[in-house]
Amino acid sequence: MLDFYNMRRRQALEALPNAAHKELAEWEQWFDVQVITQNIDDLHERGGSSHVIHLHGEIFKMRSIKSLSPSFLK
Repeated sequence: MLDFYNMRRRQALEALPNAAHKELAEWEQWFDVQVITQNIDDLHERGGSSHVIHLHGEIFKMRSIKSLSPSFLK
């Protein structure tokens, strides 16, 4: 499983923000923009957006079961 996610992380790092990512970031100069994405990559952030919500998590932010609170494990 770890190998699979490490491969996905490498692929995400190779991807580049496109014109749409950059355009949304530019809109922040004139509007209150909140980007809500289902994507787990960081292309919106690398494109310049500063207010991004990732609905399905972020591939570069990891945690283990040990970092969860005991009440969650019950």
